[in-house]
Amino acid sequence: MRLFYTLLTVIAVCTLGQAQSVIGQENAPTVGDSWSLFFLSVPSAQFPVPEVGTFMAYDFTAVGDLIDEDFEIPIKDVPLDSLSRIDILAIPTGTDEPAFDSLPETAVRSSFVFPELDDDGNEFALSDVLDVTEEGVFLLAESDFDFSTGEIEILIERLEAPEQIFTFGQMLGDTARSTEITVEDNIEFGTQDSTYYTETRVYAGFGSLKTWFAEYEEVVVYKTFSEFRYYNRDLGTDDPFTIASVQLSVTYDFIRPGSFAPVVCYSYDTFDRDGLTPPDNVNFRVAVPTNLTDITNVNTDRFRLSVSPNPANERVTVAFEHAVAGPANLSLFNAAGQEVLHRDLGELPAGNHQLPLEFSTKLPAGTYFLRLSDGVATSAAPLIIK
Repeated sequence: MRLFYTLLTVIAVCTLGQAQSVIGQENAPTVGDSWSLFFLSVPSAQFPVPEVGTFMAYDFTAVGDLIDEDFEIPIKDVPLDSLSRIDILAIPTGTDEPAFDSLPETAVRSSFVFPELDDDGNEFALSDVLDVTEEGVFLLAESDFDFSTGEIEILIERLEAPEQIFTFGQMLGDTARSTEITVEDNIEFGTQDSTYYTETRVYAGFGSLKTWFAEYEEVVVYKTFSEFRYYNRDLGTDDPFTIASVQLSVTYDFIRPGSFAPVVCYSYDTFDRDGLTPPDNVNFRVAVPTNLTDITNVNTDRFRLSVSPNPANERVTVAFEHAVAGPANLSLFNAAGQEVLHRDLGELPAGNHQLPLEFSTKLPAGTYFLRLSDGVATSAAPLIIK
């Protein structure tokens, strides 16, 4: 889940005539945020290694036209509720989980939810604990699968010390490096195994980004080069470690203002230390927002807001309950947080309402958020435009 731990905000800095984006707190994980995730392998010849620099225009709209092998339909038409997702949640209270004890008030959970349900019909998820400070974002606890009992269980382990996974204040060209060395006895194979992991992350560029569901005027591009070296020697000896294998990988994260998860992640393993020669296929992960609190900021039960049909084309019906008479307004935001439609509903009587809403101009296909407000409270509902 650490691929999601990249944050940014946008402030005005002049570099070569372009506004440069700088790492900050606006993209900190916020309780209520959620993204549906596409994972796919695509031909590198069709989607070459991104060029990065002071300002580039990135276009990944063609990814949405690829056929999903499970649904046998274009990726852009796959129902979002059938995908894995990332949810930012509050820390639960009153549990017997030691990892949740004595956490700072600013801690949140980053939960990776699998699309499959467990045997009891409940969602299956891995949750990490994050904390956001003035310096950056820290990992406090992480979860993983445990198969030691013969059944799949999830363990959450508290780190001995907070691990800083990103630093605020970074600018173009800034580089962060980390190294981790482990040594453990492998009784089953009679060896002592050691891993040497290094990660170099550089703020490599910025620009604009287009996807099939939204267009973003500003994104930051981070390039991460990771190297795993595996060593071993016979258990109980002082022989030198011998290298068993080396794995190199390159990741490009495209992050937009106001979103914790990167919009697009492009990654591949490589034998080229410069990372310029990808294999025949590369990995894409695309995060489609299903709720962003900087857009919705809602009390979802206030109006019992719903919209149908969903997905839709040119018109929808918005249904809601207005508890007391008074003014209300309706807005539609795209996934980039831009308001694309606004309706002043005037004074409404108390009661249930159904409002037909027709789009005068064809909206690009993608994820939108319908927001209803009466000046006191706000509710929101996602809307998919085909």
